[in-house]
Amino acid sequence: DPSYANNGYPYLSWQNFEYLLYPPANLSAIPCQGSVILNWSVPISEELPVLGYNIYRDEVIINLEPLIELTFEDFDVINDETYEYFVTALYSEGESVASNIIEATPYTYAPPGNLTATPFHGLVLLEWESPEEQEFSLLGYNVYRDNQMINTATVIDTLFSDQSVTNDVTYEYFVTALYEESESGGSNIAVATPYSLNPPQNLAAISHQLSIELAWEEPLFQDLEVAGYNIYRNDTI
Repeated sequence: DPSYANNGYPYLSWQNFEYLLYPPANLSAIPCQGSVILNWSVPISEELPVLGYNIYRDEVIINLEPLIELTFEDFDVINDETYEYFVTALYSEGESVASNIIEATPYTYAPPGNLTATPFHGLVLLEWESPEEQEFSLLGYNVYRDNQMINTATVIDTLFSDQSVTNDVTYEYFVTALYEESESGGSNIAVATPYSLNPPQNLAAISHQLSIELAWEEPLFQDLEVAGYNIYRNDTI
């Protein structure tokens, strides 16, 4: 029958031999975005073979079967919540007591803020603010249009001109921040519709000897100032 002594470690007494069921040692936790990586060492004594390990989060076992490796990544977590972990060793004689207890808080990478999208003829100008400061190295940004990344290289500045658009089509944009470890979630969504420039109306031509008189009306109003006009003859200005 198992008895308890030696600082609480269970041991098995059989034919005058006592075997301590030592726990894993040196449990450590590395918090990440959306996960916690756990690492530990084998028990300090190898009197009995270790068959595997169990991991407990907030005193509830989280592995579905005994673990063989000395590392485990827990993805079933919520960012910015703190969790307590310990690990036990499994022997043919039973399960050890807990290792040292470690706390970890998976985190959220701060996204860019206050994204705005300003439409123009044939382009959309995007501007945003840098993320809140964190203890991570910010490398730059990715720009997404209708959920597809559109930058071919990391964007360093906090503005981007999207010229690969079709006038009079509405687009949705968001921006993410790139860190050495990973990519943040998206900023707020900004919507923009690049526009066509209304042409002059009702062009008329009156022929005269050695000349042609042209007359037209202003473009339809679209809240843009008309700076002037160009005249083309046979496709040449």
